[in-house]
Amino acid sequence: MRRFILTSTFVTAAALVAAACTPASEAEETARGAEAPADRTSGQSGLNEPALPHEGQRYWLARRQLMNQGYEPMPVADADVVTVCVAEMEAGESIAGDCPGETMVLPEVEACAGTGMANCRTNWRRLETGQHLIVFTTGEPQPGVVSGLEWSDAPALPTRTAEEACRQIVERHFGQSGDAVAFEGSNISWRAPVDGGRMRFVCAVNGDRVTLTRDGQVQTFSLNQTAANPAQEEAH
Repeated sequence: MRRFILTSTFVTAAALVAAACTPASEAEETARGAEAPADRTSGQSGLNEPALPHEGQRYWLARRQLMNQGYEPMPVADADVVTVCVAEMEAGESIAGDCPGETMVLPEVEACAGTGMANCRTNWRRLETGQHLIVFTTGEPQPGVVSGLEWSDAPALPTRTAEEACRQIVERHFGQSGDAVAFEGSNISWRAPVDGGRMRFVCAVNGDRVTLTRDGQVQTFSLNQTAANPAQEEAH
């Protein structure tokens, strides 16, 4: 018992000395650090970064956090296209029947289990370094809540970026290119030919497949296939 008291006193004193020798803003961090438990993910490359999602966090919020911190969805070749209901994901609750509003393709989702704990595996690329981060989730609506993180040694950078692939398909099948086409996040758009509005699609890339989703309608294209008549595509 005496040894515990002496040890605790020593740690507290050390924290106070460090605080006295540092600026006020750093002093609070030093004092808190003396009592904070060690991060169980320390020692694994990048997993103790404060920018990363944590276990139990809803994936919809974690997804937004990753994009704000400089990560982008990383499509995986041959993965199924996963489309979610935005209202369902924002509420964090399953909606019975058809989606009442906007849908969105999540190009980063590699696979989701249909039974058990409803596990999903999603893939992200860190733009600054090209690292490949895997985010696992459980629960519904899929992807549900974060259950784990893992850095992968697999190459993260494909031969072409998602934006390049989406622009290639839009130019080939709709005849739109250059500054006339806007690409933000996973959304691609250009001026509508008739009413002066804009044609907007959610674009997702899986291997050599590109999907364009608009008003719940999904069109799938191959990067290795040519269009017979771009003007005909534009009419739709």
